[in-house]
This record gives sequence, C-alpha cells and structure tokens, in this order.
Amino acid sequence: MRYIAYFLILVIATFNYQLWFGKGGWNDVWELEHKIEQQKITNEQQKQQNIAMAGEVQNLKDGGEALMEVARSDFNLIQKDEVFYRIAD
Repeated sequence: MRYIAYFLILVIATFNYQLWFGKGGWNDVWELEHKIEQQKITNEQQKQQNIAMAGEVQNLKDGGEALMEVARSDFNLIQKDEVFYRIAD
C-alpha cells in the first residue's frame, strides 16, 4: 500500500511540474501575457502616428498653404517674384 501512495505522489508531482515549468506552463503563459501587453502599447503608439500622418496627408491634399509650407521648408522652393532670405545662426 505504501508503494501505491509513493507512486501517486510521484505522478501528481510530475503533472504539477509540467503545469508550472513545462512547455505551455504558467511561466510561458506569463511571458506571453507580458509580450501581449508590450505589443498593445506599441500598437497604440503606431495608431497615434498613423492618425497624425493621415491628418497631414489630408491637409496636403486639401490645403494649398500646407503644400506651400512643405515645398518651402523641404525643397527650398519659392514662388514667382518672391525673394528668399536664409538667415544663418
């Protein structure tokens, strides 16, 4: 009878080991939950960037002033009969 009890304790200990430390155990679940939270934060940041960029694209499509501002600042373009002054620090 004593051997059966030891055997059952060994079986229970083996299953508990697999539950806590084996593949797909609690440690793996905790790591995956941590990765999911990090990915949610990254997704939210990228969503905000996408919204800002979509607004900028819409502004460039609709507004002439925004387009002129980008042309002046990024490409150093000027309009006809306009004088451009560059001030160096």
